[in-house]
Parts: sequence; C-alpha cells; structure tokens
Amino acid sequence: MNLKRVVLPVVAMSALMFSCSSSPKLDTPVHSEWKVSLIEGFSNDIPAENTPTLRMVMTHASGSSACNQYTGTFSLSGNELVFNDMVSTRKMCTPELMEVEVAYLDALRSVKKWEIIDQQLHLKNNDNSTLLTFAFSQPINEEEEY
Repeated sequence: MNLKRVVLPVVAMSALMFSCSSSPKLDTPVHSEWKVSLIEGFSNDIPAENTPTLRMVMTHASGSSACNQYTGTFSLSGNELVFNDMVSTRKMCTPELMEVEVAYLDALRSVKKWEIIDQQLHLKNNDNSTLLTFAFSQPINEEEEY
C-alpha cells in the first residue's frame, strides 16, 4: 500500500474540516467573552467603543458596563444563571453612556436563565423573556485569571 495515497487524502480532509469550523461550538457561556448586541427595552444606539461586555471565567463574571468596569460572581446550574455580589467602579460619563450602563446592569441583575442560539448568548428572566443578547467575542482559557 502506498503511504502517500492514504496520508495525503486524510491530511487534505482534516484541513478542509478544520477550515470549515472556524467558529467554536458554544454550549456554555463560561470561558468566553461576550459583547452585548441587545438590551431589551433600550432603543438608543450604543457606541461601538462603549459596548458592554461580559467575561465568564470559572464562577467569576466581569466586564465593561459601557462607562465603568464591573465584577462579581455567578452560579450556573443547567440553564439557570444568577449573578451575585456585583460591584462596579463609579466613574461618571456622558448621560447617554450612563443610560446604557443603568439599563445593562439592571438587566444583568434580573437574569435567571441562559440560552445559546446561533453563537448568541441570550440572558433571560424567570418568564423566559430575553433581557440581554450577546454576540460571541472570544474564548477564554480556563486557566486564565479573571
């Protein structure tokens, strides 16, 4: 049996499969960074450079809330998710950014459930209504510090 005939097709097929799956399969919000794409009930534009973010590493949550940085913990069990002990820096920004921040943090405090659909994280309340929608930003190594 000619080794080139076996190895080359396997290598080519592997390369093709790898190139077609450039986005990681997301089945949990943990060990990822997310950028908000929708705050339910908030209709104003969010400046791209001030888009709220959410980083989830182990049981630690942190990110930008448009103006300030926040940090806290979360508990995750199945599709249930609760953020706890959230604290934030207290810098003042423009009224527009403060509106984004208040809407974002209020929604985050009301989260009870999560779901990932098409690479988007949906954080929901007890009524299963989406409060926040996030686009996947990047994976976070499990060993990375928060």
